[in-house]
Amino acid sequence: MAVELVAGHGVRIDGFPDLTYGLTGAEVCDLVERRTRLHRTWGCGLTWSFGWHLDGVSVQAGGGPDRLADTFAVSRRTVFYRAGREGLAAHEPVVFAGVDVFEWTAEEVVACLRSDGHEVSERTQIVRVGAELCLYRWDGPGRPFTDAWLSRPYPDDPDAPQYRI
Repeated sequence: MAVELVAGHGVRIDGFPDLTYGLTGAEVCDLVERRTRLHRTWGCGLTWSFGWHLDGVSVQAGGGPDRLADTFAVSRRTVFYRAGREGLAAHEPVVFAGVDVFEWTAEEVVACLRSDGHEVSERTQIVRVGAELCLYRWDGPGRPFTDAWLSRPYPDDPDAPQYRI
Protein backbone atom coordinates (compact mmCIF):
# COMPACT_ATOMS: atom_id res chain seq x y z
CA MET A 1 0.00 0.00 0.00
CA ALA A 2 1.58 3.29 -1.06
CA VAL A 3 0.79 6.80 0.16
CA GLU A 4 1.14 9.47 -2.52
CA LEU A 5 1.26 13.17 -1.61
CA VAL A 6 -0.14 15.09 -4.59
CA ALA A 7 0.39 18.86 -4.74
CA GLY A 8 -2.82 20.76 -5.44
CA HIS A 9 -4.92 17.64 -4.80
CA GLY A 10 -4.36 15.82 -1.49
CA VAL A 11 -3.44 12.22 -0.70
CA ARG A 12 -3.81 8.97 -2.62
CA ILE A 13 -3.57 5.74 -0.65
CA ASP A 14 -3.80 2.34 -2.33
CA GLY A 15 -7.18 0.81 -1.50
CA PHE A 16 -8.73 4.14 -0.42
CA PRO A 17 -10.62 6.74 -2.45
CA ASP A 18 -8.61 9.94 -2.97
CA LEU A 19 -8.58 12.17 0.10
CA THR A 20 -8.70 15.64 -1.41
CA TYR A 21 -8.55 19.21 -0.24
CA GLY A 22 -12.05 20.49 0.51
CA LEU A 23 -13.54 17.35 2.10
CA THR A 24 -15.40 17.84 5.36
CA GLY A 25 -14.33 16.01 8.50
CA ALA A 26 -17.42 13.79 8.21
CA GLU A 27 -16.52 12.88 4.61
CA VAL A 28 -12.96 11.97 5.62
CA CYS A 29 -14.29 9.82 8.47
CA ASP A 30 -16.73 8.07 6.16
CA LEU A 31 -14.05 7.30 3.55
CA VAL A 32 -11.43 6.11 6.04
CA GLU A 33 -13.59 4.22 8.55
CA ARG A 34 -14.69 1.82 5.83
CA ARG A 35 -11.07 0.63 5.58
CA THR A 36 -9.43 1.06 8.99
CA ARG A 37 -9.85 2.44 12.50
CA LEU A 38 -9.76 6.20 12.93
CA HIS A 39 -8.76 8.22 15.98
CA ARG A 40 -8.89 11.89 16.89
CA THR A 41 -5.59 13.75 16.65
CA TRP A 42 -4.43 17.31 17.20
CA GLY A 43 -2.82 19.77 14.83
CA CYS A 44 -1.95 23.40 15.53
CA GLY A 45 -4.41 25.68 13.74
CA LEU A 46 -6.71 22.83 12.71
CA THR A 47 -10.42 22.87 13.62
CA TRP A 48 -10.63 19.07 13.24
CA SER A 49 -8.10 16.32 12.80
CA PHE A 50 -8.29 12.52 12.43
CA GLY A 51 -5.55 9.93 12.07
CA TRP A 52 -5.07 6.26 11.22
CA HIS A 53 -2.22 3.78 11.01
CA LEU A 54 -0.79 1.84 8.07
CA ASP A 55 2.30 -0.41 8.10
CA GLY A 56 5.06 1.75 9.56
CA VAL A 57 3.33 5.11 9.02
CA SER A 58 0.58 7.17 10.57
CA VAL A 59 -1.63 9.36 8.37
CA GLN A 60 -3.51 12.45 9.49
CA ALA A 61 -6.11 14.63 7.78
CA GLY A 62 -7.23 17.97 9.16
CA GLY A 63 -9.30 21.02 8.37
CA GLY A 64 -8.56 24.69 8.91
CA PRO A 65 -10.67 27.74 9.61
CA ASP A 66 -13.19 26.97 6.84
CA ARG A 67 -13.61 23.46 8.38
CA LEU A 68 -12.63 21.79 5.09
CA ALA A 69 -9.64 19.47 4.65
CA ASP A 70 -6.52 21.48 3.95
CA THR A 71 -3.74 19.47 5.61
CA PHE A 72 -2.51 15.88 5.26
CA ALA A 73 0.42 14.53 7.26
CA VAL A 74 2.32 11.26 7.19
CA SER A 75 4.74 10.25 9.94
CA ARG A 76 7.01 7.25 10.41
CA ARG A 77 5.90 5.17 13.38
CA THR A 78 8.33 3.83 15.95
CA VAL A 79 6.82 0.33 15.97
CA PHE A 80 7.25 -1.56 12.72
CA TYR A 81 6.29 -4.95 11.40
CA ARG A 82 9.20 -6.01 9.19
CA ALA A 83 12.86 -5.09 8.66
CA GLY A 84 13.71 -2.41 6.12
CA ARG A 85 16.57 -1.22 3.92
CA GLU A 86 19.95 -0.88 5.67
CA GLY A 87 18.46 -1.56 9.09
CA LEU A 88 15.80 1.13 8.83
CA ALA A 89 12.34 0.19 10.01
CA ALA A 90 9.93 -0.74 7.23
CA HIS A 91 7.18 1.60 6.12
CA GLU A 92 4.68 2.00 3.36
CA PRO A 93 6.17 4.04 0.51
CA VAL A 94 5.39 7.73 1.00
CA VAL A 95 5.77 9.26 -2.43
CA PHE A 96 5.95 12.87 -3.61
CA ALA A 97 6.70 13.55 -7.28
CA GLY A 98 7.84 9.95 -7.79
CA VAL A 99 10.27 9.93 -4.83
CA ASP A 100 9.77 7.87 -1.65
CA VAL A 101 10.57 10.68 0.77
CA PHE A 102 11.12 8.33 3.76
CA GLU A 103 13.25 5.67 2.02
CA TRP A 104 16.41 7.68 1.26
CA THR A 105 18.45 10.13 3.28
CA ALA A 106 17.14 13.67 3.40
CA GLU A 107 20.09 14.84 1.30
CA GLU A 108 19.31 12.29 -1.44
CA VAL A 109 15.61 13.26 -1.49
CA VAL A 110 16.45 16.97 -1.70
CA ALA A 111 18.95 16.41 -4.53
CA CYS A 112 16.43 14.32 -6.48
CA LEU A 113 13.60 16.85 -6.07
CA ARG A 114 15.89 19.72 -7.09
CA SER A 115 17.11 17.82 -10.15
CA ASP A 116 13.45 17.33 -11.14
CA GLY A 117 12.96 21.13 -11.02
CA HIS A 118 11.20 21.54 -7.68
CA GLU A 119 11.81 24.66 -5.63
CA VAL A 120 13.42 23.41 -2.41
CA SER A 121 14.48 25.49 0.58
CA GLU A 122 16.35 23.93 3.51
CA ARG A 123 16.75 24.58 7.19
CA THR A 124 18.43 22.32 9.73
CA GLN A 125 15.43 20.05 10.33
CA ILE A 126 12.80 21.35 7.88
CA VAL A 127 12.79 21.25 4.09
CA ARG A 128 10.10 23.07 2.13
CA VAL A 129 9.18 21.90 -1.35
CA GLY A 130 7.20 24.57 -3.16
CA ALA A 131 4.36 26.17 -1.18
CA GLU A 132 2.66 22.93 -0.14
CA LEU A 133 5.07 20.34 1.25
CA CYS A 134 7.20 20.39 4.41
CA LEU A 135 9.52 17.50 5.18
CA TYR A 136 10.99 17.07 8.67
CA ARG A 137 13.99 15.13 9.93
CA TRP A 138 14.60 14.90 13.64
CA ASP A 139 17.74 12.72 13.59
CA GLY A 140 20.18 15.09 11.88
CA PRO A 141 22.27 14.86 8.68
CA GLY A 142 22.56 11.57 6.84
CA ARG A 143 19.19 10.31 8.11
CA PRO A 144 15.84 10.03 6.31
CA PHE A 145 12.89 12.34 6.77
CA THR A 146 10.41 11.20 9.41
CA ASP A 147 7.42 13.47 8.76
CA ALA A 148 5.75 15.01 5.70
CA TRP A 149 3.04 17.70 5.82
CA LEU A 150 1.08 18.55 2.68
CA SER A 151 -0.95 21.75 3.06
CA ARG A 152 -3.20 23.57 0.63
CA PRO A 153 -1.79 27.03 -0.04
CA TYR A 154 -4.34 29.80 0.38
CA PRO A 155 -4.61 32.38 -2.42
CA ASP A 156 -4.10 35.34 -0.07
CA ASP A 157 -1.15 33.83 1.84
CA PRO A 158 0.58 30.91 0.09
CA ASP A 159 3.21 30.49 2.82
CA ALA A 160 0.85 30.40 5.81
CA PRO A 161 0.08 26.64 5.76
CA GLN A 162 3.74 25.82 6.16
CA TYR A 163 3.90 27.56 9.53
CA ARG A 164 0.54 26.57 11.00
CA ILE A 165 1.60 22.98 11.53
